[in-house]
Amino acid sequence: MSTSISGGRDDTELGVAKRCQREGDGVEVTISFASKFYMVRSSTESFPPGEEPQSALWRYWKRTLADLDKDSGDEDMTDDPMSGLMKIARTSCQPLFREEDSSTLDNQGQKGQDLDTFLNPMQVMLLLIVGDGKESPRVVEREGSAAPRFEHHKVDQTLSLLTDTLPSYYPHQIIVLEDLWAMGRVTKVQVGQGPIWVCKIAGIITHDSLEKEIDALQRVAQATDPSSFRVSALVGYVRASDDDGTIGVLLQYIEPKGEDDSLKWQPLATIPASTKDKWARQIEETVERLHSIDVIWGDVKPDNVLIDVHDDAWIIDFGGGRTVGIVDENISGTKEGDLQGLGKILDFLRSDGLPRDL
Repeated sequence: MSTSISGGRDDTELGVAKRCQREGDGVEVTISFASKFYMVRSSTESFPPGEEPQSALWRYWKRTLADLDKDSGDEDMTDDPMSGLMKIARTSCQPLFREEDSSTLDNQGQKGQDLDTFLNPMQVMLLLIVGDGKESPRVVEREGSAAPRFEHHKVDQTLSLLTDTLPSYYPHQIIVLEDLWAMGRVTKVQVGQGPIWVCKIAGIITHDSLEKEIDALQRVAQATDPSSFRVSALVGYVRASDDDGTIGVLLQYIEPKGEDDSLKWQPLATIPASTKDKWARQIEETVERLHSIDVIWGDVKPDNVLIDVHDDAWIIDFGGGRTVGIVDENISGTKEGDLQGLGKILDFLRSDGLPRDL
């Protein structure tokens, strides 16, 4: 069982906490820095034998174990134990990180890598330990450091003839500019000096949804006047390094309005009515156009409406799925379900973004 959570960033510290997950009888925090993943484990081995430790690490570790096991744990703790544990792990790695030559890397430790390297980082296995007394936690290397190969999952390209007309690239030809989601499954990329694109790579969990998205975007590309659809256009494919099929897609990059780029997080109460009317019209027209070519949006919700730097609205994510409270289960994945969700989005716009949990 694993839980992905952003550990936040402190610009005075190096590395980015990516994930916290259950690992055997312990917890493992993944931190990216300098083209590597540091797998920082905390377990009973992390603490001195004898009396139960009273350190913050012990408290965070015990509560995080409980949370990952869906146990309520210590109700008296008001802080976030998982974020606390990730913070301690990251701080404890700083002496190690400072030894790395990071002169050509930004603080993310990833910028400028090719996709093949990005998907196959060196994994450094570490154990977080606390000594006797009030000694600060530190890390020591444990067995198992290696660079495992990324297990790719092919996607079906038999849905249309576009695979013969759109370009394909190998991972080593694609430069990663930013990790957008899921530790490399969705990235901002560039090929040579060309335009910036979004790259989506198929995985065990994302394989089926990516195939659905490819099908939808191929239909859009074959439609009359595809540029009139306010969706992220399909622009190319990613081939496996060994030529064993296609493992991902390249999409048009939509420059977001800001860090909180989805409709859900726009300050609607302060946005002019004319702008909100424009967004409503753009979303309605796009859904209507999609339905005219038998494409279903699917996971209709404000999170899947992107607002760009020009204050225009775009529909994203055609991988299916359903958000409870927006589309009824019995009509999910149908045009009727899309229209029901569209109505909820329009209500969300008219009510200045309330309820926020839509």
